[in-house]
Amino acid sequence: MFNTYKYIAVIGMLCSSIALFAQQDDHGWRVGGSIGYLGYHGDLSTNKFLKEALSQFGYEKDREFTYGVSLERKLTPGISLGFNASKGSFIANDLDRDKTDSLFLRSLNAKTDIRDINGSLIFKADNDKLLGKKFFLAPYFFVGGGLTDFKVSGNLRDANNNFYNYAGGSVTQDDTYETDLTNIGTESSANYATIVPHVNTGVGLRLRLCHWLGIHFQTDLRYTFSDHLDDISTDGYRDSYSNETQAFAAQPNPNYTGARASNDNKFGWLNNDFYAYTSVGLRVSFGRKKHEFIPPVFYASSDVSPSKTKDVVRTDIPVGNGFV
Repeated sequence: MFNTYKYIAVIGMLCSSIALFAQQDDHGWRVGGSIGYLGYHGDLSTNKFLKEALSQFGYEKDREFTYGVSLERKLTPGISLGFNASKGSFIANDLDRDKTDSLFLRSLNAKTDIRDINGSLIFKADNDKLLGKKFFLAPYFFVGGGLTDFKVSGNLRDANNNFYNYAGGSVTQDDTYETDLTNIGTESSANYATIVPHVNTGVGLRLRLCHWLGIHFQTDLRYTFSDHLDDISTDGYRDSYSNETQAFAAQPNPNYTGARASNDNKFGWLNNDFYAYTSVGLRVSFGRKKHEFIPPVFYASSDVSPSKTKDVVRTDIPVGNGFV
């Protein structure tokens, strides 16, 4: 029984220490890792934008995860400078559309592998106060820019290495994405850049576990300066192709005669491709911020008290022939 009380007392002291330090969150650095999904918006997007956006938050058995790392430096109590890197992929397919959709017969698909890095200014990342008191939830937002490196693959062949026959009716794909579509020449003999700049913005919510550890829920939207993340950019088709794979990748379904791309936005810059990284992650804070030492000030009065004399009464004690 004594040991039980002792353990309870130790746990109580630890919790009290954590609570004390939680009120002194003055770390200068934060590093973390995250896991989540990539979302996509481009020429292969469906018309169900809300469903497309919400798909980033749902678990799917065969869907690949995206991973990220981050490093953050506090500049002021409300502003930080963050650096992020992530690696993952997204998949888009015309066969996921409703059959009544005019682009269903286009039968294009793409799996895009993404690697990126960016820097952002994070605002109110350490705003952990609510009504003057510390609060365990802290919202924040950020803006920045960086670079995206991408590679596009297509699912063009079945398990027997034969092209799918879209002209013969419904097709069941094997989801292998075996064909490299990056600069294969589906639209032009000229190559497009596969490392492109992007601008990013997003929001997040920090859940404080203790003064040095927090869980972050975050969505980072990235607008790329490219319309080729899905290998689709131009409306028309080439007059001739160099090989059978190139021709099939450009127009897999001969029954479809519409535009290859869906670049119908009157604002040309909106035809570029977007993607988003929605994640949950742990971040560890470290490195106490240095505080300037301000020495105490002592004040001396100009009024000096006069010295006083005190009479001492002699107490001589006779010892032998003398006195002590």
